[in-house]
Amino acid sequence: YSVYGKLGDEKAVYKKYNAKEIDFKKKMLAESERRVKAVDAAIGKKNWESVRRDLDGQVYNMRNTMNYLAAGPSAQPGAKAAAKQFYQDMEAVNLLCKRKKQAAAQDAYGAMMSSLDSFNKLIKAGGGRRACTNTRCS
Repeated sequence: YSVYGKLGDEKAVYKKYNAKEIDFKKKMLAESERRVKAVDAAIGKKNWESVRRDLDGQVYNMRNTMNYLAAGPSAQPGAKAAAKQFYQDMEAVNLLCKRKKQAAAQDAYGAMMSSLDSFNKLIKAGGGRRACTNTRCS
């Protein structure tokens, strides 16, 4: 029993991965990306606490949003693996900043942004919608 209707019912009020929800998640990811991109300047200034604060503040939100989008119907194969790689790269940047290793942190930042770009290509491919024919989707 659900207050929204029978589970799996076509007339259900809430449908997972509806267009509004996906747009909302993509906007959340874009805001998190903006904040994570700003970390580069803090690494250059050796402002380690700022880097750690900004990354720690975004990690939970980004993981939740990226996992949701990677599991969505418009995600390309490999999106989950790309998200996991981004998490690992983000943790590496955070660790190197804790150890105050500027050059290594800048290199790790580059790898982190590269893995984020890879994830975005897998999520945004085809404008978020697949064109389907009778035999296949592209």
